[in-house]
Amino acid sequence: MNIHASDREIPLLREFWEQTFGDGDDFLGPFFQAYPPERYCFVSRAGNGEPKGFLFLLPAQIFREGAWREARYLYGVCTLPQYRRQGVFRQLFAAAAEEARHDGAEAIFSLPSDERSRAAHRSLGFVSVYAQREIVLDRARLERLRRLRMAPMPLAPLSAAEFFSRRNARPAELLTRLTGDYPAADFLAFGGLYLGGSQGFAAVKQMGKRLVVKETDLDPSELAFALAHRFDPEEITLCLPPDVAFDAFDWADSRTVDTAVLYPLAFAIEGSPRAFTSGLLED
Repeated sequence: MNIHASDREIPLLREFWEQTFGDGDDFLGPFFQAYPPERYCFVSRAGNGEPKGFLFLLPAQIFREGAWREARYLYGVCTLPQYRRQGVFRQLFAAAAEEARHDGAEAIFSLPSDERSRAAHRSLGFVSVYAQREIVLDRARLERLRRLRMAPMPLAPLSAAEFFSRRNARPAELLTRLTGDYPAADFLAFGGLYLGGSQGFAAVKQMGKRLVVKETDLDPSELAFALAHRFDPEEITLCLPPDVAFDAFDWADSRTVDTAVLYPLAFAIEGSPRAFTSGLLED
């Protein structure tokens, strides 16, 4: 039985995707071109053939035991309203995971957007492998930061190739990445910036007068100071590993969020592995 999307189902997929996630043709056109639904989208169907839900498994890799290994990234999970709370996601994921295992993938990872989504993933056997500490620097905090007596860190634009070369060279216990050119192109098309300094790199998303540091290995205080001077934003959100010190301010108003979950297909997770996955650059 074919569990991939058919040509006739793609208009419904586009319509329901837009209703669920709010993405229009400016996103869906390039996304479907990079990841044709006929290959990467899995569909659950009712007895009459009507689609009940869908999900995408995108080609990806994990860095484990010194080598890049085949993986999949779970993305765009949707169930039509009339079929919710009937186990559609569970049944569809089981079929998709079996195909991924058959094709040689060692794991599936995902970036759940909220606690409800994280709970759904945990019920399937996903385990948390990475948590981020988020701190928001509002206008008042940025004014305090600008008054610090230090020179801004020099930052220069990086190409996607330069950014990922630096990122992939950094040792990590568990590192993930999507394959192909689309992820970087999508990030850059929707306000993303790759920046580099002498000590490291940063991936920053511009949203009007707001900046979101999606990933960095630079000193957070120095990076925030440099961004405040260079872009004059009204707000900066820093997404950082939970063990990173941020000396300019305390963490009183920060929050820790589980941002990545992993479903092993070919190995067991022991202890509490740490994955640097915020660099997947998803909203």
